[in-house]
Amino acid sequence: MSPLLYPALALPAVYDLIFSQSPSSPWPFSYDAILQAAFARTAADQNGPACPQPNRQSAVFERIRAEIRPTGNQLQQSQKLAGALGFAADYLAKACPSEIPQDPAARLQLMEWQVEKLAEALDFVRPPLQELEQSLNDAQRARFGVSPSTAAGRPDRANTAAPACAMAPTKVDASIEQISLAVQPTDAQRDAMDGLKQAFRNAASELDANCPLALPSDPLARLEATEARLDATWRALVSIQTALADFETKLSAEQRTRFDATDFAAAQ
Repeated sequence: MSPLLYPALALPAVYDLIFSQSPSSPWPFSYDAILQAAFARTAADQNGPACPQPNRQSAVFERIRAEIRPTGNQLQQSQKLAGALGFAADYLAKACPSEIPQDPAARLQLMEWQVEKLAEALDFVRPPLQELEQSLNDAQRARFGVSPSTAAGRPDRANTAAPACAMAPTKVDASIEQISLAVQPTDAQRDAMDGLKQAFRNAASELDANCPLALPSDPLARLEATEARLDATWRALVSIQTALADFETKLSAEQRTRFDATDFAAAQ
């Protein structure tokens, strides 16, 4: 039940990062989370469970309304935002997969598609959020966590701490070592193994490069930062998926059997 496979599960954490002035939710798409979701062994009868649909948009909207206390035209603008939050949740519910592939490369490909769907869902939220922010007076901005200097543009300061998410090279090496122990590559497969290791490192570096040390104070800017991190997550998934699919084609039937039988995620 990973948010990478069921993006509706990511909404509570994503909304917390966007709309809370002191977010406590960790980023749901870390390097470890990607490997766990890609390599976890799943029984056949666990494929296609009832799709999770956490309904958090109502609570999020009530918190926003309590903070800004909308008046006049803001009532209609706030309702547009509430509608967008609900539409985003419904959009992700429709993206729920009926089956989770057993093959890691195929599963990574599904994750790419799901991350795209989450980014598209957030695109629905951006216009009404921007419209509402622009209508706020200074007192409302202060309660909503918007700096007065952001009235006509993006914020120039960041004051909300973000959790550290740097990836130690040893974790990447451990990931590759687990795969190596499972397949026991031949000398002829060493180049493919090295390519896979480099792809894992590139993916970890991509995620690290887009891990902010601090989050913007403006909710709209936090939404944009979230979309940028989702884009980095997508690129990391593509890097791993492409290299892994190529590596799988070079495995013998015996190696593939051992690879498929290894509970890689349990060793993480």
